[in-house]
Amino acid sequence: MIEKTIKIRGAQGIHARPASQIVACAQKFESDVFLLHNDSKMNAKSIMSILGGSIVHGSTIVVQCHGADEAAVENIINMIESISG
Repeated sequence: MIEKTIKIRGAQGIHARPASQIVACAQKFESDVFLLHNDSKMNAKSIMSILGGSIVHGSTIVVQCHGADEAAVENIINMIESISG
């Protein structure tokens, strides 16, 4: 398992468009990918799971990968930074 923390800088947080981009990125990997926020663990391959996490501007989330695809974490973090930065 590998994980990294990121702060959401986008003014609107993670809404439908960035959530769909996260899902598209996560689905490229075989590993299980999760976003952790407060007490929630969201499946990064499920848009409904991500939207249910209510990730707002200034939130700190952890991107977590279970499996061999350690590149998934870096790819998702880079993607989040590009859309929210």
